[in-house]
Amino acid sequence: MDEYPITDKDGYEWIGVRPKFTEAIKKLNNKEILVQGYMFPLEQDEKQSLFLLGPFPLSCPYHPHTSSNLLIEVHSKDPIIFSYDAVNIRGRLELVPKDDDYNMFFRLRNAILVKN
Repeated sequence: MDEYPITDKDGYEWIGVRPKFTEAIKKLNNKEILVQGYMFPLEQDEKQSLFLLGPFPLSCPYHPHTSSNLLIEVHSKDPIIFSYDAVNIRGRLELVPKDDDYNMFFRLRNAILVKN
């Protein structure tokens, strides 16, 4: 990751991070992948269409407490019922070279829940 300064519209300064993707990771861009992780909900509903997937179980309802290189922003094809257990998610991986708003490195599009 590379750190860089950001000044938002209100004049506040922040530190952003951008990914440095390896060649192996670049080859996965726009490919369908299967990944296992724990859901971090972004919607206040039992079913989630947009959520974060991380390597650790949810420990705080306000912040995932992990770095950007370990999170995937998931956009599901159909809403997925939230679970505290690890889930298997399949979707098309999108590498995100710059996201000044949320510092996301990875997105999973058209994601579906895969039963164990």
